[in-house]
Amino acid sequence: MRVMTQSIKNKLPKSLIEDIWDFYDEGYINVELDDYQYFKIYDENGANKLKMWQEFPDVMKIKSIPQFEEGEVWIINDGTSETMMFPEEY
Repeated sequence: MRVMTQSIKNKLPKSLIEDIWDFYDEGYINVELDDYQYFKIYDENGANKLKMWQEFPDVMKIKSIPQFEEGEVWIINDGTSETMMFPEEY
């Protein structure tokens, strides 16, 4: 089951949340899920990017960016659910 904290729902555009889930799925094709995954949202030379901690797949561009220009998002896998949250919520 996939869940998100209320602050993720409030602060991130829906399209960005979908991009993060898609990127998460792409990174774990035929690979066992980690207990957590770290995503970096950042601006590189005017292009908004999303980078997954283990860099696989490498880097993808994102369609939109939240109010803050740089940030982190975590997905925690506790064995029963995958929860998207900000690091300070852990």
